[in-house]
Amino acid sequence: MSRHRLSKKGRYIAWATTSVVVAAGAGIAAQASVAASAWPAQKTFTGRAFDTCTAPSLNAMKAWNTKFYGAAAVYIGGKNRGCAQPNLTASWVKSVNSTGWKLIPLYVGAQPPCQKSANPEKFTASTAASVGASNAKDAVAKASALRMKAGSPIYLDME
Repeated sequence: MSRHRLSKKGRYIAWATTSVVVAAGAGIAAQASVAASAWPAQKTFTGRAFDTCTAPSLNAMKAWNTKFYGAAAVYIGGKNRGCAQPNLTASWVKSVNSTGWKLIPLYVGAQPPCQKSANPEKFTASTAASVGASNAKDAVAKASALRMKAGSPIYLDME
């Protein structure tokens, strides 16, 4: 029988804390709801996608554009992002989009306290709301700096 790393109580605390972080991020989105009404309608991508730690070069993205994959996830920020992003610039985003790729922005923000790695940013029950709000603001700023489409979702990568 498999064993959980956390006790039942610990799992409930982790779930509750995660909910607070997600709710904090939703609160940031709700604050922007007035501006959201001016955003163009976004289409939902359905199909195959992949991610790599570092955004591939524009030449690699062009070579991979065989229509087997239609989207690529890119790690746009967060203190826990594991790779440098020398290719990930606003011009790269524009060029990749113009070749037909859809991009899925991922943000590697604060991780739960039960995560055992050496991540530089973790949240606790008492800091979850403020850390989540700060991460959400930073994620929106990073996506905006890359000129990603306003109103697009940004996915939190939580281990």
